[in-house]
Amino acid sequence: MGAIAPASTSLNLNIVGGGGFSALNGLEYVPYDNFPIIAHKGERVQTAGEVTGLMGEVKALREDLNSLRKDLNSIGIALLQRANKTGRAIDGFTIDGAPAVRVSVQ
Repeated sequence: MGAIAPASTSLNLNIVGGGGFSALNGLEYVPYDNFPIIAHKGERVQTAGEVTGLMGEVKALREDLNSLRKDLNSIGIALLQRANKTGRAIDGFTIDGAPAVRVSVQ
């Protein structure tokens, strides 16, 4: 018999006819080799290797998403700084578009 399910894994199994188990809400972990299940049309059974590959892809996608969030945050800060600078420059002009302080040339 193979390894027992980790303590953090709870199994929600129903014994069905034919000596198998039905995992109505899915099964995160198969508790031992040759564990009998009753699969239903449309369900997918994956190998440990497939799950490992998919989890690696999920991890990479999370890292990409976090990087994009940081980039967006940096862009947002840069835009706010530019808008603030532009606002200060606009404040230096009068309503008719002339500089607020006029310099006389002699």
